[in-house]
Amino acid sequence: MSITLEQAIQAVAAAPADLRHRAELANALERAGAQEEADAVWQATARAAAGRGEFFVSLALGRRYLSTERLEALLADLAVRFGAGRPRQGPLMAPPAAPAQTLTVPADPDEQVFVALRLGTKIDDIVLPKFARMPAIPIFEELPAEDFVALAREVEPVLLRDGLELLSQDTVERKVFLLVQGQAKTTVRTVDGKSVDIGVRRGPTLLGEMSLLTEVPRKTSLTALGPGIAWRMDAERIVELGLQRPALVERVRTLVKQRLLADLLEHSRVLGAVPNKDAIVNAFTVRPYAKGATVIEQNAPPPGLFFVLHGDCEVWVTDADGNAAQIADLHEGDAFGEMSLLTGQPTTASVVMPDGGILLHLPAADWHKLSGAAPTLGEALTALADVRRTEIEAFVADGSVDIEEVADTAWAIEGLTETDKKA
Repeated sequence: MSITLEQAIQAVAAAPADLRHRAELANALERAGAQEEADAVWQATARAAAGRGEFFVSLALGRRYLSTERLEALLADLAVRFGAGRPRQGPLMAPPAAPAQTLTVPADPDEQVFVALRLGTKIDDIVLPKFARMPAIPIFEELPAEDFVALAREVEPVLLRDGLELLSQDTVERKVFLLVQGQAKTTVRTVDGKSVDIGVRRGPTLLGEMSLLTEVPRKTSLTALGPGIAWRMDAERIVELGLQRPALVERVRTLVKQRLLADLLEHSRVLGAVPNKDAIVNAFTVRPYAKGATVIEQNAPPPGLFFVLHGDCEVWVTDADGNAAQIADLHEGDAFGEMSLLTGQPTTASVVMPDGGILLHLPAADWHKLSGAAPTLGEALTALADVRRTEIEAFVADGSVDIEEVADTAWAIEGLTETDKKA
């Protein structure tokens, strides 16, 4: 049930830092026919959210209620507070909790509008100072102002409910979600049709970020667990933005690659016991591959060392009679190319990526720079090469061919659609 303007004024006076009360005040002004004053309160409320560290509430209110000119001003403020140039020193500060005010609301409707405007736009005592450090927002936190604003214009809010599928296995839909509140379950569908739970992602985090780098079909599905909020980004639209702002796409891709590398360091069997992992990884290059790409040809000069970051590889060997067989499957975290790298001899197998993907590559010419500084990496690769050599020898001997997520802020974005935005 809608509250009166007088009730909305009293609610803000009693709890000045409660942004929801301020939103109700703006709505009450609209119902009273005071649209200009309501617009000013909406603007102040969105700015207050930004100044209290509530990035997504601010963005949602701005996208829903502000005119184009006022929205641009808000986005510029968000870029200062949350972008690459944001303050990074000191602890996170709790937003101010202004004391309640004792207020006598006049009976005259016009005077009520004046009081509501004055009260609703007074935010200096509930926001943090400009030098305060704000929460880090994935992707946005590393963007300079112009790129920050360009990306903020594109993201769309999604209210989550239990069981809502965000991303589906085996699809190539190029959507990226920034999960703000709530949780999403990661599942994989096995060859016999069973669904297996493999983990839970909690906000704030990125979901589906691989689509920014590759069009490889998804290996898993992501489904919301209970209510929550996410912001959706269209990967293809981000690529389009890159035509005008190449640095934006490159920065976003760099952030995704950094996450891939972190996952590799955590899960790779070869890198697991190697010290100074960061220095080792910095010597590699991230390389995407298209569907059906051949990464290594059998009997080619040593191409270097590879790690699978995203996607799957097949290892094929062709014997002297021309018989070809797949001898291994490689998955994320696996290494290959180590045999020819260590021996200096031509490659003993071909490696293909049937669905494409992303690899980490160290050229053979750069191996000597790294091997001396990381002897344990060489030891791990030697052990891996012994296993791989046994697989190849077994195939040749056999001669057979075997082919085969804060408090609930949903109120801020409910009803936010393209048609809700003000011109």
